[in-house]
Amino acid sequence: MGIKAWLDSGRRSIDFIWAAARDEPEALSTIGGYYFRRGDMGKAEQWYRMAADAGAADHAGSAFNLAVLLDERGADGEAEQWYRKAAERGHPGAALQVGLLHGQRGEDDAAREWWLRAAESGNVTAMFNLATIAPDDEAESWYRKAIEGGDADAMNNLGARCERHGDKVEAESLYRAAAEAGNAHGMSNLAVLCDERGDTEEAEKWFRRAAEQGDISAAANLGILLDQRGERESAREWWLRAAEAGSGPAMFSLALAAPEEEAESWYRKAAEAGHAAAMNNLGARCERRGDKVEAESLYRAAAAAGSPAGMSNLAGMLRNQGDTEAAEQWYRRAAEDGHLNAMNGLAELLVSRGDCAEAEQWHRRAAEAGHAGSMYEYGKLRLDHADPAEAETWWRKGAEAGNDFAICNLATLLGQQGRDDEAAPWRARAVELGHEPR
Repeated sequence: MGIKAWLDSGRRSIDFIWAAARDEPEALSTIGGYYFRRGDMGKAEQWYRMAADAGAADHAGSAFNLAVLLDERGADGEAEQWYRKAAERGHPGAALQVGLLHGQRGEDDAAREWWLRAAESGNVTAMFNLATIAPDDEAESWYRKAIEGGDADAMNNLGARCERHGDKVEAESLYRAAAEAGNAHGMSNLAVLCDERGDTEEAEKWFRRAAEQGDISAAANLGILLDQRGERESAREWWLRAAEAGSGPAMFSLALAAPEEEAESWYRKAAEAGHAAAMNNLGARCERRGDKVEAESLYRAAAAAGSPAGMSNLAGMLRNQGDTEAAEQWYRRAAEDGHLNAMNGLAELLVSRGDCAEAEQWHRRAAEAGHAGSMYEYGKLRLDHADPAEAETWWRKGAEAGNDFAICNLATLLGQQGRDDEAAPWRARAVELGHEPR
């Protein structure tokens, strides 16, 4: 009867079996496993150590098992030594772990070396890890190898890569594969794509499945979807679940939906969680109540976190303080990110220092994107260039968008051209708004 059969039969004491098999590393390892299954980690470690010390190449598993036990009880240094010995004896899981230890220390070259060993032995997790540190032209190949091994995280990550490169068809296919394999991030990403193309029914299904698995991003997005169709209480429940798990976007959504007396508390929590839009909105609240010191601090934090609105609002404060150089820098950064108020503010600042050529470019960009104030300002600049037809075009657009000054100037221009019938309704609108067209 072999050693495993003896163990399974229970016909001999473990010490008797050891006495009979003292020179067999496999027996030592099997006894370690026996104690491990019984929860006696002290004896399991003792037997694994004896098996590992035997040093036989075909018992790399004993060294690995010993390393795992040492790792679990916090003996990090000795655990690493045994992981390394097991890896050198050809254990793929140990090679993966040695790579992870190097990666945690930022030693990517060494991590790559060990993960390559593990991957060559078929370790799928090592293939995935290689993809995460590979140069861009190599990453996809490693993701695809990991996918062939059934790695759902690789499916999701490659899907995200395809989406970034504009291939939403393959991205959706990969997200769907990850989702169907039970990957919550894949479910959440698939739901986002479904939502973007208007398939809210399927989006809800996948957001809900991901949220039920604990994906806080999905829970926050599910709340938004439910809120959009009027299910306010259900939306709040999901936002609260996500917020309790630390989701800044969920806290921000709660702030937007909260009564006035509760909103600031949620904005603060979201800002503390690093949510840039919450920092900006809280800054705006502070500015409205006259707390300009805190407002500026919050705008700066929002700007540093990449919020174009925060950059634009910070620029406005700096401009009012007379620091036009710093204001221009922040306006320009936000404008280049497509923020319309920043384009308008930058153009106004440029006009104030006489740089009308560049100002006209920014006003036109903002106007074409729908900024009513810039429609008015661009119309003024076109009239300065003796182009009343273009001025009329943009003042009319600005007037239709509700800009007071565009309404007033359009009425004046039409009147000056003798087009009194067209001017009359715009003149009446201007008067209602407290203006008196010339």
